[in-house]
Amino acid sequence: MDSPFDFFVIKKIVSLLIYPYSLALILVAAGVGCICLGRRVRLGKWLAAVGVLFLIVQSVPYVPNECMRRLEYEYPPVLKETAVPGGAKWIVVLSGASTNNTYVPVTSRNSGDTLHRVVEGVVLANRFPEAKLLVSGGGYVESGPAANVMAEMARDLGVSPDRIVMEPESRDTEEQAKIIAGVVGGDRVLLVTSALHMPRSMMLFEAYGVDVVAAPTAHISTTHPQLKFLLFPSASGAVLSGACAHELIGMAWFKLKRVFQ
Repeated sequence: MDSPFDFFVIKKIVSLLIYPYSLALILVAAGVGCICLGRRVRLGKWLAAVGVLFLIVQSVPYVPNECMRRLEYEYPPVLKETAVPGGAKWIVVLSGASTNNTYVPVTSRNSGDTLHRVVEGVVLANRFPEAKLLVSGGGYVESGPAANVMAEMARDLGVSPDRIVMEPESRDTEEQAKIIAGVVGGDRVLLVTSALHMPRSMMLFEAYGVDVVAAPTAHISTTHPQLKFLLFPSASGAVLSGACAHELIGMAWFKLKRVFQ
């Protein structure tokens, strides 16, 4: 059995610690600690104040909305067959999160992101009837491979089982790109994932030599923001900041890793 403290788990823990919300709490905690211990009280006050300010700023929805808008609209959606001259042999759907809780319907066992992605994959499967539908996601928790739940939903939505291929081993996007590159070879792929996740996914799949066309879905940001709703701190703003940071950190990590390879 693999050690639970392998590099993959360490990478996930480190990335969680440098998310905006986590950094803000760490600054506040460090400041309060300095004050309570009576050491470097002035520094502690500054750390706590900066942490609170950072927490407020990253909770303002306007901030992540602008970041997400730039990422989400980097690639246009595939709205009709003519958007992909020559078609594609594969429709690859990347997983978000899922659960194998069989007491709820399959639509509840896929997270919101995964639900959007599978539905978009099925829509594209109808538009490109010659293409195989490859659902990808292994996960790294006890709930089991996301690909299984995704494939079940695709079948329930009318996709023939003989068109569905499952990739249940990958734990993150880079592993998905590496494994799928070996499956599809030189064939053209329509890549389905959330619009926010698409720039990082395209970077990874292209790095592994896949002939890939972006088919983003599950757009979150708005191109015509109403400032009166986006300028007040909220829990949803913090969630959006975390999602945006996740993608930016992932892209930066991959680029940095390739520099030292």
